[in-house]
Amino acid sequence: MKRLWLLCLLIGLALSMPIIVSGQKIAKIDCNSPAYLPDPSWKVLDDSQAGTFIFNQATVRLITLTSPRSQEKGEIFGEKMKLSPCHANVLDYLLAHQELIPESWRDKIIIFTGTVYGDPAGNRLFRTMIYWNGSWDWSRCYFEELYENCAAIVAN
Repeated sequence: MKRLWLLCLLIGLALSMPIIVSGQKIAKIDCNSPAYLPDPSWKVLDDSQAGTFIFNQATVRLITLTSPRSQEKGEIFGEKMKLSPCHANVLDYLLAHQELIPESWRDKIIIFTGTVYGDPAGNRLFRTMIYWNGSWDWSRCYFEELYENCAAIVAN
């Protein structure tokens, strides 16, 4: 029986499909492939490719600003998150499998600091995930913007 469970786990992870193990949803996400460019005029400036990332609620955490009223520019916030940033491929995977996203994240803008984009004007930006009108979608935030009610997703 244990071998059958292990075989099912490996097949699910090999197919990059979310599976449930002991009540937890687990997904294997390829973070070596190039980050998606949602706007053809953007380019990837920094892409912390991290191999295969096994996603579940135990492998990630959100880091929020010290106070809901505090504001920090994106560049400072990005520097804080360099320890274990999550790649934009994690964002795209979660948008495709929204059942994996914890409900507790709905009141925050989730920033994926593992991939830094540039626009034609030379601005640097992160892609973000936001809960809007009953579903999750992506957005962007520029380094120069002030951040409020944001959290960066990082690997544990």
